[in-house]
Amino acid sequence: MILAPTSVQAVTSFRTAPLLALTLLHPWPFAITRLGKNIENRSWAPPPWLIGRLIAIHGGAVPGGMKLEETIASAQWIATELMRSGRAKPYLTPAQWTWLRAQQRTLTVGDMITPGIVAIARVTGCVTSSDNPWFSGPFGWTLEDVTPIDAVPCRGKQKLWIPEPRTEVQVAAAYLRATQQPAPWRGNEDGARGLG
Repeated sequence: MILAPTSVQAVTSFRTAPLLALTLLHPWPFAITRLGKNIENRSWAPPPWLIGRLIAIHGGAVPGGMKLEETIASAQWIATELMRSGRAKPYLTPAQWTWLRAQQRTLTVGDMITPGIVAIARVTGCVTSSDNPWFSGPFGWTLEDVTPIDAVPCRGKQKLWIPEPRTEVQVAAAYLRATQQPAPWRGNEDGARGLG
């Protein structure tokens, strides 16, 4: 199954809608911002109206206990997958590959724990099978136009959620610093609430 925009309205709706955020476990926000992870695995498909929209990528709370062990195992998988052949992977940009090679000896699991809103990305579709190594399913949200930003600290929520107005202002400022472009989503006047 592949979801894609069904109308021009679906593609452009992010310009008039509030920014939505999605909280990820670590180290996946880091992998999206630095390592070319272009699929976010979920147990549910994105709503059709989300296709084509920008979302905020949020790193959840700093893990402890079993969650920290899972983070370490995931970080070890990332290191093995990315550095196995010594050649750039097709999902890495030249800048990401250069950065990774420069950091490979000093990069730690702690570096891969990035709490707060750390990027803006466009949801472009959903796949239920893929040979992309980032895919584990059952639903793979495909991401493009990933823009790393300076981390904006805030608490996350499950599913899709709307950041509080002050957080959205900070995210918009970080996006402006990163892109030299104003944020292409409208302000959030009605506060934070979770969306299914």
